[in-house]
Order: sequence, then structure tokens, then C-alpha cells
Amino acid sequence: MKETQYEECSLEEATHIEIGGNVYKFGFGEVNREWRYDDLYITVKTDNSRLYAIRADMFNFLGIKPLREKKQEPREFVHIFRKGSSMSYPSWAENGMFRCVEILEEEE
Repeated sequence: MKETQYEECSLEEATHIEIGGNVYKFGFGEVNREWRYDDLYITVKTDNSRLYAIRADMFNFLGIKPLREKKQEPREFVHIFRKGSSMSYPSWAENGMFRCVEILEEEE
């Protein structure tokens, strides 16, 4: 199982934040976004059940990083179908060279 990688982004695009080297996902009771008086705040619930509201413009000063999952690039490779291969393929494809691209997610 591969580890999820994150990249820094704007707070509006963020799905996670990094606080003190730990990554937290928005919306699981520990970290949430909310607007108060036209300012964006992040509420953080600590281990001792205290709830802190941190103004978004203080993130840089406090070392808090807004993150999103890094988009994975599809892998590209070339494949040649050879006679006697255990893969099934149409006869017209034999000895043909094909450029293949990994499908990362299905469209709905």
C-alpha cells in the first residue's frame, strides 16, 4: 500500500492541513473550516478536547500548511504482443508495438 502524498495549495483548495508535522483531514471532528465575521477560521480540536479557532491569515505565522492530495501522473509504457505469450490478444496485434497509458480512475 502506497503512502498518500500531499502538496501545498490555497486554503480554498485544501482538503487537509499540516500542523506540527501531523496531517489532518477536514471534516472529521478534529479540524473544520468555518466563516466568522467574513474571516475564514479553522477550528482544531486538540488531544485534551479543547477547541481552538485559528484565523486563516495566521497560518503562515504559525507554520500551518494547507494541503491537498498530490495528483498522480499516469504511467506510460510500450508493449509488444509476442506469439506464445500467456496474454490473450487479437491476431492483428501480434508483433505490433503499442503505447499504453495507465488509467488512474474511471469516469462515471
